[in-house]
Amino acid sequence: MDSMLFSCCDPSVTTIYIAPCGGGTYPSCAIPGNVYKLRINGIDSPYCWQALGEGYYPDAVSANILYIADSDVYDSCNNCTQYDYKLYNCINDTVVYTNYQECPDCLYWINQLAYTNLEPNPCWYITISDEPSDFIVPVSIYEGYCDTCDAKCYTITGTGTITYFNLANQLSTAIAPTIVCSRSYPSVTGTDSEVFVNGLCDGDVPCPEYCYDLTNCVTEEVIKSTNQDLAFPFVLGQIIKIAERDGCWTITRNIVETCVGAIETTIIETFDNCEACVPALYYRLESCGNSEPIILYTSQDLSAYVGQTVTLEEYAGCYNVTIFTSDVPSPVTITFKNNYPNCIECAAPRYKLTDCDEIRPSIYTTTDLSAYLSSVIKLTFYPDTCWTVETSTINSSDDLVIIDKEFIDCYQCSIDYPCLCSTVTNNSLYTQTFYYRDCDGNTSGNSIELAAGETSDKHCVLKWIFPEGWILPKLITNYGECVDGKCVVVQPFRSVRPGYNSPACTTQYYERIACEYSEILYKDVIAQRYGIAPCCPEEELYRLDIKYQLLELQAINNPDYICKPFTDCCHDDNCRCNNNSCQQTTNCGCGCNS
Repeated sequence: MDSMLFSCCDPSVTTIYIAPCGGGTYPSCAIPGNVYKLRINGIDSPYCWQALGEGYYPDAVSANILYIADSDVYDSCNNCTQYDYKLYNCINDTVVYTNYQECPDCLYWINQLAYTNLEPNPCWYITISDEPSDFIVPVSIYEGYCDTCDAKCYTITGTGTITYFNLANQLSTAIAPTIVCSRSYPSVTGTDSEVFVNGLCDGDVPCPEYCYDLTNCVTEEVIKSTNQDLAFPFVLGQIIKIAERDGCWTITRNIVETCVGAIETTIIETFDNCEACVPALYYRLESCGNSEPIILYTSQDLSAYVGQTVTLEEYAGCYNVTIFTSDVPSPVTITFKNNYPNCIECAAPRYKLTDCDEIRPSIYTTTDLSAYLSSVIKLTFYPDTCWTVETSTINSSDDLVIIDKEFIDCYQCSIDYPCLCSTVTNNSLYTQTFYYRDCDGNTSGNSIELAAGETSDKHCVLKWIFPEGWILPKLITNYGECVDGKCVVVQPFRSVRPGYNSPACTTQYYERIACEYSEILYKDVIAQRYGIAPCCPEEELYRLDIKYQLLELQAINNPDYICKPFTDCCHDDNCRCNNNSCQQTTNCGCGCNS
């Protein structure tokens, strides 16, 4: 054999070289099947080359080949290359390490998906590893079919080189940080790198593009961005600063078809949290109204009170609050009490009015009530409530109050009401207990339990006391003032008093007949005037007319009239006759005859 043929042990190198025999340190041709280290065209090749036997290789490339001096001759490619291998399982995203001794056949599956003895899934991508490992696993490769692994989106942070199998099952590289669509769990060589899985991808559906919401750490302003580089600080939970806006921003994201209102953003710096990003702030508190004011500094959050005046537990007086960003000599710890719009409002005396019955909420006011601190008062807009007065520092409101009456105590105030006969209605949805103050001002034993919608009996009441926290309308019905502590029984009022009496029947009977007759007579008039026929028969009109006339005839009799015996006035000298008739000139009886 006058020539030698060599193929590379690395499957990625497909060139076959042909050269004359007898070069280098070996006087004869290479033995087919042995593996050599070669100098090809004057350059030492990094690969191992296996000598081929006789055959037809039309694409073989002629070259000047020498054996490298002092290099060994190997009986196989595996023993020459002595690779370490890294295997990727696309099912559970774990890796396995092996080497040329524990997996001799791995050499022939470099950068391919091989069917192995490994579990839980036998299909693994095999790559040459530059990472030595102490955990070497024996791997056997068998004949078998492996489905292509589903591709996933991976977000890789940090810096370094990423090795992964792309959609075409080819080994690819990328530079972190980046997002890749990989069929294997990416291998990253670098520093501070982290890998995050983010759903599936394929040729038709690439890794999703997100709409990012950026929220200002201080103002809580929200802006939107489609800058996909935000994925890296997002997966790390970092806070960012951007070139386009001031401040520090947290990141959230959503998949939407259109990111409405998105702006361009450029990340200029990242932080672990808002506190690390936002510059240290101090607050300056300067006392009001002093020629030599007291000045305090604190790092406690007073952002809600900047531009206002506050009072403190530890320090007397009022203090104006401003932001201070420089170094401070000695920050203090404070306890906030109240806030006011300005120094004048802060210095104004305040009063608290408390309901004697503890029903209505307390009232806070700057109205001067210093003259009533030992009294109980009524207000014009709450005439049914008695109030005690005390000083206060609470600035919850500033109600204008107008004094109506003054009393020495709550009891005297509580009885300053007319005692009315009244009822109360429970217009809530639940059974409630109501109390009332009776005409003597007592509440003891004066409680009423009412079911939902129920109305109480009548009671003589100075004041109804509703359940605590009552916010519904108060349904109270009054029936006039009580007399001697009792409700006055009001008789039904008759709009027309008859002024009659029939000895033959009762008043009720007389009214019934008169009303029935009047009603049917009215219907008869309507029928005659407008042609509207009454529904009652005509005989009913006659019947009631007769009954009414008989009733009227009976009513003429006066039961109190005393009728004197009849005397014929014609035979009395005190009577005189005219035209053969007698005319009574004195009361001499019930009548006279001619």
